[in-house]
Amino acid sequence: MRLGIFTGYYDDPLETCAARIAAAGFDLVQLDFKFPDIATTTEAITSDACARIRQAFATRGIGFAAVSGYVNLVAPQAARKRATRDRLARILALAPELGSPFVVTETGTKHPEDDWAPHADTARPGVYEEFRDEIGAMAEIAHRHGAVVLIEGAVGNVIDTPAAVARLFHDVPSAALGLLMDPTNFLDASNLGDQHRVIESLFAPAIAPRVHVAHAKDVRRVGPDGERRERHNHLPVPDARAEWPAASLGAMDYDLYLRLLARHDPDIALILEHIEATDVPHARAFVEAKLGTR
Repeated sequence: MRLGIFTGYYDDPLETCAARIAAAGFDLVQLDFKFPDIATTTEAITSDACARIRQAFATRGIGFAAVSGYVNLVAPQAARKRATRDRLARILALAPELGSPFVVTETGTKHPEDDWAPHADTARPGVYEEFRDEIGAMAEIAHRHGAVVLIEGAVGNVIDTPAAVARLFHDVPSAALGLLMDPTNFLDASNLGDQHRVIESLFAPAIAPRVHVAHAKDVRRVGPDGERRERHNHLPVPDARAEWPAASLGAMDYDLYLRLLARHDPDIALILEHIEATDVPHARAFVEAKLGTR
């Protein structure tokens, strides 16, 4: 299993970002289009920009496990929804030029402002079908360009349970649609005590073969004092009684998670998430220790 990190957690110009990640000892990243010295509008994501980004990391021996293409394909505003389609389609078309076919997106909500936050309309009839059709169209685009679009479902999103993942894969059987594996996304205060069933459900035969990249973060209940340790919250949060901090700061059963990951794909990329550069050493040490005892 290869351990990596998001580029976006190093808020630096391109060359500095690549140098800092190399200095931290990583040779694998999930690429965020987030560099202060590079335009990141949809129109600015061009072959030339991709070549520049890829070269900056390649010269330091760093490869891309996946590319971030997070958009809300069920955004309630028509213009915003068109913009998200255009952006994801552009990234899917150019992802192979970056050296990874995998592009990750969320599964969206009907919240009018926050692409991750829960909203009552997300559960209304027809929203699942809307997302199914949108992601199916993206899978067709991905297929044409030799890419694979990976969904990252989560509590509060359209795809919020393992059963919903399995349903989507049944409805959209394309090999150009897969899953970004992160069991913590499907856990909150209501089911953390039942996490073994949730984690094992994500590795069911209907899902496991379509897992291509994984994330490493944690989940925990927020104590009576209300103190939160997560630094990457969305407001309103999916569950005010829970949070999703860096690996080692929660209660997820990493032994079970990594054992199932290894059984499915021992060489899968495992990307540290919900972390800041200053938190890297302890989160990395925790995950590496778990990998060493697996």
